[in-house]
This record gives sequence, C-alpha cells and structure tokens, in this order.
Amino acid sequence: MVGPLDDPATYRSARVDRACLVAATQADTTTTNVAFTVRETGAILPIVATRLGVFSATLRGTRFSSRPAFASVRRSSSRPTTTT
Repeated sequence: MVGPLDDPATYRSARVDRACLVAATQADTTTTNVAFTVRETGAILPIVATRLGVFSATLRGTRFSSRPAFASVRRSSSRPTTTT
C-alpha cells in the first residue's frame, strides 16, 4: 500500500472495501489514526491493531469499535494479551 496513512483515498486505492481484515502495527497514535481513517472510507471489516499504552484499550468503547470487532494486541516484553 502506498500513500499517506491518514488519507481515506489511500485505503480506497488499496481496495480496503474488498479486504477481509486491516492490521495496523505502528505506534499507538498511528494505529488509532489508521483505524479511524479506514472506518471513514465506509469499509466494514475487522481491524487488528497493536498497542503499547494501557489507555489505548479505551478505543474499544468508541463508535469505531462497533461490530465487526476491533482487536488490540498489547505489545510488551511479556506474553501478548488480546482484547476484543
């Protein structure tokens, strides 16, 4: 995928509407931006995003996290935990 991560046209060009899943593995602020931008395109699909911060899990309670599911995987030196 080529283009700015905060531009819905980037995801439309990548045909996100035909994707089965979007995975974002950048910094917390970037993955949040990716998730909201993908939702802005109107695509309805699961989004998986890694997170470092404890407060990043609060995204699950926003309209962005409506079904299909949003899953975040916490990155740390210990075993990863998954929340849905």
